[in-house]
Amino acid sequence: AFHMCHKLQFARFMGPFITRHEKLDSPVLGPSRAKVLDLMNRVRTGAEQSVLVEQFRHDPALSIRLLRYVNSPGIGLLHKVGGIEQALMIMGQDKLYRWLTLILFTGGQAQELDSAVLENALVRARVAEQLASKALFAKARDEVFVTGLFSLLDVVMRMPMEQVLKQVSLPVEITEAILSQRGPYAPYLALAIACEQDDLGGIETLSAQIGRDVAEINAVHMDALLWTQQIAVDV
Repeated sequence: AFHMCHKLQFARFMGPFITRHEKLDSPVLGPSRAKVLDLMNRVRTGAEQSVLVEQFRHDPALSIRLLRYVNSPGIGLLHKVGGIEQALMIMGQDKLYRWLTLILFTGGQAQELDSAVLENALVRARVAEQLASKALFAKARDEVFVTGLFSLLDVVMRMPMEQVLKQVSLPVEITEAILSQRGPYAPYLALAIACEQDDLGGIETLSAQIGRDVAEINAVHMDALLWTQQIAVDV
C-alpha cells in the first residue's frame, strides 16, 4: 500500500500500512547502521568524549550530519559550530543518544518508507514523553522518549524486535515496555500507539490510568504532530 501511494506521488503518509512488519527474514543492517549501533552502545556505557570524537572523525558522513543537525534552526544556537568535539559537548550524551536513534531510521535503502516510519516513531516518542512529564523525573522521561523511538525500529531494520534490542544496551524498563507491554513506561507507549490508531476506547482507558483527561491527550498528540514536522526535517 505504501509503495502504491508513493508511486502516485502522495507527499504525506499516515496509517497502519506504514508500521506494518514486512520481510522480517531480510534484516537491513548495513555498515552505517552497524556503526551507529556501536556508537549508541558506547554512549550508553559512558565512553569518554575523546573516544566518541575519534569515532566520528573516522566517519566523515556521520560527522557532517551531526554538524548539520547541531547548526539547524531547531537547535537554535546563536553561533555556528564547526568542530565535532564542540558539537558533542553541546548535545550531551542523552541528546546524542536520541539523535543516533533517529539516524538508525535513515540508514536503509527504502528511504521513503523509512522516513514515514521515522515520523510515526517521533510522534510516538513525543507523545509518550510529554504524557510522562508530570509523573517521571527528567532521566526517566528521556528514556520514555527513547522507548517510543525504538518501538518501530524493527520495521525499518526488517528484523524481529528481540533481535534489534539485543544489539544495543538499553535499560530494562525500555525493553519491558516494548517487548511485553509491562513496567513503568508501558502505559505511555500504549497511549501513544492508541492515539496513532485513533483508538478512542484505548485512549479513554489509558488516560484514566495515568491521571490525564482525554482533551489533554488530544492536545499533546496534535502538538507532537506539529513538532515532528520540524524535527524530521532537521534530521
